Amino acid sequence: MRGRATSPVRALVRLASCAGVATSFSYAVAAQDIQAPPQDKNGRNALEGLEDERILSVRITGLENLQPSVVLAELRTRAGSRLNARAVREDLAFLWSRFKLQCRVFVEKSERTDANAGVKVRFEVVKEFFLFERMTFSGMKKFKVDKTSGRADLLRRLGVDDIERMTELTGQSLARRLEDIYRQEGYPNVRVDLRPDLAKSALEFVVDEGECCAVTRIDFVGNESFPAGEAWFSSFGWNLLGSAEIKSAPSHNWFSTAPYSRKIVEEDLNRLRLFYRDQGFKDAVVELTRVHFNRDFTGVELGIRIVEGRRYRFGKVAVRVDGYPRGSQSRFAPDELRAEMKLREGQIYSKTAIDDDVLRLVRFYGRKGFPSSAEHRGLDTATSLEVATPIEVVNEAEGVVDVVFQINEGTQKRLREISIVGNDGTRDAVIRRELSVFPGDVLDSVELAKSRDRLLGLQYFGDRATGDVGVDITLAPVPGEPDLLDLEVAVREGSTGQFLWGAGISSNNGPFANIQYRKSNFDWRRPPSGWNPIGWFGDIIENEAFHGGGQTFAIDVSPGTQLSQASISFYEPDVFGKHLDTIGFGIDGFTRLRAFESYDENKVGLALRLDKRIGRNVRVGMRYRDELIKIRDIVADAPRIIWLAEGKTGLRGLGANIAVTDLDRQLQPRSGYDVSIGATLAPEWLDSEARFYMLQASGATFLPLYTDVRNRAHVLTVRNQLSYGEAIQGNEELYLSERLFLGGDTSLRGFRFRGVGPTQFGRPTGGSTRVNGSFEYGFPIPGASTKLQGSLDETEILRGALFVDWGMLGNGFHDPLFDQIRVSTGFGLKIQIPGLGQVPIALYFGVPILRQDTDRTRVFSFSMATLY
Repeated sequence: MRGRATSPVRALVRLASCAGVATSFSYAVAAQDIQAPPQDKNGRNALEGLEDERILSVRITGLENLQPSVVLAELRTRAGSRLNARAVREDLAFLWSRFKLQCRVFVEKSERTDANAGVKVRFEVVKEFFLFERMTFSGMKKFKVDKTSGRADLLRRLGVDDIERMTELTGQSLARRLEDIYRQEGYPNVRVDLRPDLAKSALEFVVDEGECCAVTRIDFVGNESFPAGEAWFSSFGWNLLGSAEIKSAPSHNWFSTAPYSRKIVEEDLNRLRLFYRDQGFKDAVVELTRVHFNRDFTGVELGIRIVEGRRYRFGKVAVRVDGYPRGSQSRFAPDELRAEMKLREGQIYSKTAIDDDVLRLVRFYGRKGFPSSAEHRGLDTATSLEVATPIEVVNEAEGVVDVVFQINEGTQKRLREISIVGNDGTRDAVIRRELSVFPGDVLDSVELAKSRDRLLGLQYFGDRATGDVGVDITLAPVPGEPDLLDLEVAVREGSTGQFLWGAGISSNNGPFANIQYRKSNFDWRRPPSGWNPIGWFGDIIENEAFHGGGQTFAIDVSPGTQLSQASISFYEPDVFGKHLDTIGFGIDGFTRLRAFESYDENKVGLALRLDKRIGRNVRVGMRYRDELIKIRDIVADAPRIIWLAEGKTGLRGLGANIAVTDLDRQLQPRSGYDVSIGATLAPEWLDSEARFYMLQASGATFLPLYTDVRNRAHVLTVRNQLSYGEAIQGNEELYLSERLFLGGDTSLRGFRFRGVGPTQFGRPTGGSTRVNGSFEYGFPIPGASTKLQGSLDETEILRGALFVDWGMLGNGFHDPLFDQIRVSTGFGLKIQIPGLGQVPIALYFGVPILRQDTDRTRVFSFSMATLY
């Protein structure tokens, strides 16, 4: 039985008078305009006299394939009820959406006036479209529709699902859409025919793919300013031309030949135009002059002509500022604003440089309490900041462009109140503690943007499958108070529990399997309702249990050939509910079995931690660790330090650390820094058998070098780490599990895992003092990015890296071995698989530059995991 849901289909509904007695509604499928129902000659609605009449009977006529009783059972309009024009309209819309029936309705009033008086309703089928139950595909080689994953991917790109019933008209539309998808993949001669099979209720899509066509050659003409291919490298980003042979540039054969797609060609031509205009060539013309296919249409040669024109430079740069009301004295002088800008007279003209200075001005004002009406659409433009599109005055004779920036300041804003909406499961406090703007304060727009980024970084909200980020920030003016704003934070709850399984392999740890359950918005205070364990699982999946407290809970089991481990962890970031300067508590339990080349180490442990957040960027913490370590299966020629640790050893220690972090994003940061200093003490008075202290300091700096037109960043990352430990209170040597090692893909690439440093009998013994670091230039791989559904920015599947690693390891700063520095250099690839979260695959090729004879090298190192 159909409920009272509003019709999902918008269609034209017309009412017509029939001799003053019968009234008909006509339903038009492809109507373009909605018009009011016609009126009778007296200006009254034609149904006015029939509304609320008792319905005597309801019929449907003209059906060819469906049983009338099946259709009538789904309608709201039925015998015995009262006539309702809105219900009839919804029934008409429902008949189309559910059964693909184009109908009109006749309502006839009975001439009787007794208890049997009323109206008779008849739905007349004007046209019945056959609904096919399933789709089939034939002739496909490009898409593996015989596999579940391949079929699901194709249907997602077509925008349909497997259970959707459709008409032949819908199938024709899908056939054209499928042809477009093929052309984007490099099949310019594809043809898709539709074969309906009424007997099997199936629509068959018959595909003649034709040959896949690749770009084999591209000739540039007129690119005098960039003769070596700099222009196509920067603008195309190898999206189309990754393996094309360029006459005016060397060949770049990183990947297989790029498929030919006219749509992508046009997109790349636009990128090339933007590139030239961003290099000062305002009048540059870029056009495709030749498209030549070979005989079998497997390859195509392109010709691109570029008319560069004159190269312009910036002339005078001026700033005009209006205060509030407009025409009054501004709060900030033009010279003060010019100091915030980077654009200078004599520079090569660049539209990007102008846009960047506009953004700098918006941020400058935003920090002072002047939010931009362009960024926050709900603001009153008369009282809010407006940085208008700069005026460009072109002097063609001298080749200069004067630029005038125009600013209307508006009034300085304060926040009146902050409201949180849409958080059906998440507690208000979880959201508010991520906000760094407060009621009563002058509004800092930059901090507001950071607050939004932090909420997005939680990944508590939205739907990745649809591209819904799940967080909306809205500023609303307060009526009659031009200097006050209200802030609304609207969220849409997302799925925060992940069950992942898979396998991986690492040059450090060997192959392994992995099973994980992670809940990132956990709440131990919301247990499942009822006593049925099966119902508990549904409550958890639907975010109705153990959800909304902002805590983290994780279970991880990872068996492997060299490393097997399991862990369970819980973290509450705000124990006392302070929201600001919060105190967090965490507990971790783990077991780990590691097979080293000289011995096996079995470790079981528990850790408790407390930390306090100071402001937004500083966190101080304390940690207690209690571990039982068993060293066994020692080889005969193992170093002495290993034999000293044989058997079971208890380790209990206290640690303290301070971390200062200011990153633009938590995952794959592009700018900012992360610095931490820590100390660990395992003394006798804690009943620790392994007694020592350890001091550590580390830092990472991310320097953005360049961001291309597709928002892909080139980043220089500098990392440094210092560790120093020493045995105390009767222990002869720093305990084995705490000793420091060097080498491998996580510390010194180009060397084997633990392949650098002091040795005995040819086996590593580690040290007590280590200093190491790296310089890594990360860059996007051309042609190796994709735009996920609903995402504005491209997701980089591959990133390249050029690195220099260095390190020193010894038993103290005065140990001669510590003075022997090692250096390696090389390159690598980092792979991110869309749909698998942040699971990385890293491949590195490193070559030692400075090494010792006892060092063990490894040119290729890698780590990879696949989780589902």
